[in-house]
Formats: sequence, C-alpha cells, structure tokens
Amino acid sequence: MEAFGRYLDLHELYNEFINSKFGSLMEYSAYVGTFAQTEKISHSLKATRQYKEYLEHILEYLTSFMYRTEPLQDIDKIFTKLQSEFEEQWANGEVPGWENKGTGKKSESQESAVDLDYYNTVEELVELGPEKLKEALTARALKGGGTVQQRAKRLFLLKHTPLEQLDRKHFAKGDDLKKEIALVEVKMKRLCEILDEVSPYSFYVFAMTCAFNHPFQHG
Repeated sequence: MEAFGRYLDLHELYNEFINSKFGSLMEYSAYVGTFAQTEKISHSLKATRQYKEYLEHILEYLTSFMYRTEPLQDIDKIFTKLQSEFEEQWANGEVPGWENKGTGKKSESQESAVDLDYYNTVEELVELGPEKLKEALTARALKGGGTVQQRAKRLFLLKHTPLEQLDRKHFAKGDDLKKEIALVEVKMKRLCEILDEVSPYSFYVFAMTCAFNHPFQHG
C-alpha cells in the first residue's frame, strides 16, 4: 500500500522485526517512526546473521522504493561515497552507534596492553606469554588464538603496518560481521534521510492511517 509512491509500506519488515530476537512488540505506527533508530538495539543482539538479514531486507526495500519514486537520485554514487567515508570512520572508531567498535581507535585497554615501540623482535614479544599476547590482540579486534609464537608474529605485524591496512585474515570473524552490519545501517539511514528530505511526512502519515487496522501480528 504505497499509494503510488507517496508512502512507505513497511508491513512485512514490521512483522519480521516483532517476531525476531532483537525486536519487540509495538504498534505499526511506532515501528515506522523508529525503525531507523538502530542505536536502540543492543550490540549483543545486533551481532547476528538474523539482524544482518533484516537490515538487508530494509535496505533492499528502501533502495527499490527510491529507484521507483526518485529516479534522478544516483544511488550507486551515493553508496560509493558513503562507503569511502565509512571505511575511514570505522578504522577510527567513529561510526555513529559503533564508536570504538572499529579497528583503529585505541581504547584504554589497548593503550595499556602492549606498547610495540619497546619491542624489536618477535622473540621479545614471545616472552610476554600467551595470555598477555591474546589480550593485546583481542583489544585490537585481531585473532587471539594459535601458539604463543603465532600470536607474537601476528601482533608484531603492527610494528610496521597500521591496523587499518592489515590483511583482513588476521581479524576476528566477529569484527567482520559487525563491520558489515554497521555499513548496512549507515546506508539504510542515509536513504531514510534522503526520503525524509524529499517527502518528510511519508513515514508518519501513512503509519497513522494504517495503525488502526493493523493489530499485532506476533507469533
């Protein structure tokens, strides 16, 4: 029920949300007004394949809606620019809602873990022991497993290579998933901003007209 492109029809996404582990029961009108506020969902619930698929469904729908209703908008160009900005923000831990979740900005635990300026060889790092090395690696979102020698070699890579330029194979898989999810969130929010600029009442007017005839569909 998009009324020829005047309003968003988020009923399917609404049902997906309220029946998910990360979602909650609410009126359809409330969902339409808040679905883009992903910062309200805890990171422990976000870091799942189910949440990522849900976000991808929203992005797919919004992209399709934009192509049909705003054909002059160059979505591919918008996303290309957005991704470039995202990579830098993620590396610096500055993605809204994911601050310090990226791979570049040092937290206090990182700062205090191991200062590589004081180590000149892998062998010197080995002397720290497996647990101290694991702590230093995981603080930087790197894989913390392997032998003490492997851990030391992985950490020593940062002696001459910036963290954001390190091969992705050295990073923990959970961090990759978070980054993918954060990027989809950023893209989704940008499309919402554009839609709100060109038709600021689309989200809310349509929601109110449907709310009275749309009871919860949980289960």
